[in-house]
Amino acid sequence: MKIITIAKHKGGVGASTLAWALSSIWAKTKTVLVWDFDPQQTLTMALGAEHAVNGYDVLTGQIHINEGISNATPAYPPNLKMIGSTGMMARLDSETASNFDRHHLVSDVVEKIVGKFDLLVIDTPPSEGSILTIGPMVACDYVLIPCSCDDASYQQIPRLQQTVAQIKKRLNPRIKELPIVPNLFDQRLTMDRQVLAALKKNYSTLNTVVPKRTSIREEMAAGLHCTNPELIALANEIMELIND
Repeated sequence: MKIITIAKHKGGVGASTLAWALSSIWAKTKTVLVWDFDPQQTLTMALGAEHAVNGYDVLTGQIHINEGISNATPAYPPNLKMIGSTGMMARLDSETASNFDRHHLVSDVVEKIVGKFDLLVIDTPPSEGSILTIGPMVACDYVLIPCSCDDASYQQIPRLQQTVAQIKKRLNPRIKELPIVPNLFDQRLTMDRQVLAALKKNYSTLNTVVPKRTSIREEMAAGLHCTNPELIALANEIMELIND
């Protein structure tokens, strides 16, 4: 099982949409588990996961991780499963503050399902230093950073990469940073073109540039799997990298 954590230090970069799109595309040919760590529950609502059980119950030991796995709605491939989020997830930072080994909380739980899925995709909230961000990166094989094509998102990249480097040094030596995803690109906007050029000049980026499309958000809101050609190309590009 390969674990991909989608990380960000800023909201509004399209990370949850990216998690939804990639997971629904990969699930056509692979067994995929999606775990929503964001208390806002955007991904949980998009995939239609059952709310009777959730990731908070799993991480606090109230239920085994197998009991926390739900089916997505029938519109998605049957190979796509989900661990949903809840607003209670926001309490984990304070509730685990006295736990000496809390950064390994997620990895300890994930070990119980190794071999059950081909892929585990984790969507994290924009919470720098939170266990909801650090824990999934400690548990993962790959971290994927989306950057929307605006200056505020671009300026956050060095801090996030520094966080990944510290985790690699101290907590998870196997973690690999995938090339950055240029996301929510609008060719009509001068700033978007400038940020995209800067991204390509100063960082390793994926070849596929994901456009800002109303149709993408509409598919996600309607609970449908992703059909956008750029996102399909992105999913294939990432899969080639992690299969090397």
